[in-house]
Amino acid sequence: DEADTDALIMKALVLGNFETAVRVCFGANRLSDALMFAVCGGQELLNFAQQEYFKRLKSEKSYIRVLHNVVQGDLHDIVLNAQIDGSDVDWKDLLALICTYGKTEDLSLLFSTLGHRLEAVATAPTISTSLKTIDWKGREEKKFGAVLCYLVAGDLSKVLQIWAVREAEEEKLLKTVKNAKNILTSRQSSHSLALQSLIEKVQVFRQAIEFVDVDLASVSDENST
Repeated sequence: DEADTDALIMKALVLGNFETAVRVCFGANRLSDALMFAVCGGQELLNFAQQEYFKRLKSEKSYIRVLHNVVQGDLHDIVLNAQIDGSDVDWKDLLALICTYGKTEDLSLLFSTLGHRLEAVATAPTISTSLKTIDWKGREEKKFGAVLCYLVAGDLSKVLQIWAVREAEEEKLLKTVKNAKNILTSRQSSHSLALQSLIEKVQVFRQAIEFVDVDLASVSDENST
């Protein structure tokens, strides 16, 4: 019972046996107490307590799973598997997570992975029988997110591919509209300005997170030698 557990913990504490105290606390599901004793028992015991804590809670609480991956230095699992439209985390949160905790050498892959997931959702075939029930705004937002991620990752070919498909779709649609030529010209001009503005913002963004394009840097080094 509680009294026996308290007595065991007290005895372990008096003898300076923090490992026993930690194990007793975990056995009694006193997780916070276990972590506090682990702090006093050295790094090895603290590592054990952290892993045990994560193992018990990461499937129950999404933020614990995120914290576990941050501690492990494995953001790829989160970016690849976390919901991009979840109630707790969405794609913007994943983008912020990459910027905050991503290692320089992993940034390009992480941004590309997130961009690929957003593009897949934004361009997925519609299964709805009514165009009115399709979340067009959400699809456009994710397409913008994909472009942003690809630009930051330096994957310009994917950006051009998305914009080319978009231009082709709008051109096809506008062929059925009166004064289509003037409208299309105006749309293309607006898109060009929007793309230029987005690229400028991305350059500032990459400088802010100290992003280094590994491939471009290696080419520059080769040219300099």
